[in-house]
Amino acid sequence: MQSEFDVVILGSGVAGGVAARKLRKAGLSVVLVEPGPFGGTCPLRGCEPKKVLFDALEPLVRCSNQSGQGLHGGPSLNWDELRRFKDAFVQPVSEAVEEDLLKRGIEVVKGRGRFIGPRTVEADGMELTGSFIVVGTGAGPRKLDFPGAEHLLTSTGFFDLASLPDRLAVIGGGFIAFEFANFALRAGSSVDMLIRSDRCLKAFDSDLVAMLLKHLRYLGARIHFQAPIDEVRPHGEGFLVTAAQGRVEVSADLVLHGAGRVPNTDDLGLDRAGVRASELGIDVDAFMRSVSNQHVYAAGDVGVSGPKLTPVALMEAEILCEHILGNSPRGADYRAVPSVLFTHPVLGRTGALEEELRQEGIPYQRVLTDTSDWAAFQRIGEGTAGAKLLLDPDSGEILGAHFLGERAEEVVNLFGLAIERRIPLQELRRSVWSYPSFIYDAVRHLHP
Repeated sequence: MQSEFDVVILGSGVAGGVAARKLRKAGLSVVLVEPGPFGGTCPLRGCEPKKVLFDALEPLVRCSNQSGQGLHGGPSLNWDELRRFKDAFVQPVSEAVEEDLLKRGIEVVKGRGRFIGPRTVEADGMELTGSFIVVGTGAGPRKLDFPGAEHLLTSTGFFDLASLPDRLAVIGGGFIAFEFANFALRAGSSVDMLIRSDRCLKAFDSDLVAMLLKHLRYLGARIHFQAPIDEVRPHGEGFLVTAAQGRVEVSADLVLHGAGRVPNTDDLGLDRAGVRASELGIDVDAFMRSVSNQHVYAAGDVGVSGPKLTPVALMEAEILCEHILGNSPRGADYRAVPSVLFTHPVLGRTGALEEELRQEGIPYQRVLTDTSDWAAFQRIGEGTAGAKLLLDPDSGEILGAHFLGERAEEVVNLFGLAIERRIPLQELRRSVWSYPSFIYDAVRHLHP
């Protein structure tokens, strides 16, 4: 293999994979370095397998919600079958991704890449030099340092469980914690959530989060706030979790690590490349270029940039490619990025949070509604649903849009487009939308 390339890429996830394909198509020589399975977090141990679990619960939840509305009985969850179905999605990915890269003329090195100079990476005993180096190494579970942290199960391990636990303790208050707690709860497990501070799901609207918490507690979840972990230790056939200086004790068959993820930068040798980074990731500009080394770019979860989401990683990869190719791209704009929590009900947001507008001194008009009495939610027995719009008081432009309930993941896409294109709410209301639909109700019923 040659040792000099136009571009050296670390990581085969969304960011690295998209960059490799786009730059190779433009005629550049590209080598991609990957230490583990090809494809990255999303298709292997993130979005895709998680959504398989979420979707399997939908008919179960729907039948439960509509009991007495013409539906009786309902489906049951077979974890072994579901796990095999999930595997059918995941297992072919790595080989397919590697074959696709090779077919496109992208060189592949299987090993962990580490910088040994500003433009040089060592991997599998080879020194690879590039005019540009793209870092797309993603993120991994945050390291926890309390006694017994080694007993915790990660979300990756959860996917491969032989059976679901009767009692699950979940540590953390973000995406991973709530999505897996929701699944286990709906699948019949007893669930305790231990959250370090007095807040959770900080990326979402606090009023709608409060509605979701109330619903999860109604379903039986025990949610403990201000409960930093003291210790996790084996107890009987399971574990005993103590928190909040002994004020909280939870017995569980399994303890899940849902306390967040951090960029995979520790072993990259960034200091030898003069690449500045923090615990939040590699410092980059609006074009995903390192602020301290003009030859290095970073995209996706490893960079200090926008929300850590698959579509964001794709957008950032496209931006850095255009910049490398000299095509003067527009810098990254995260203003209207939709973000979704796949619980039952779904929680989604796009645009600004209220507290962000207050901190920036931006005037806004708030529209907050409990939407559970809308016909669309009554038809499906969705007893917990809500919406909030944040509007410019003069122009009516949408500054933020937040939804809790069925199909929130689709509704936020429409409002994200409106925010990006600066389409006022009244303009949306002038359009004709399919009826009955959740988007119709959101557009027509939400107004000052």
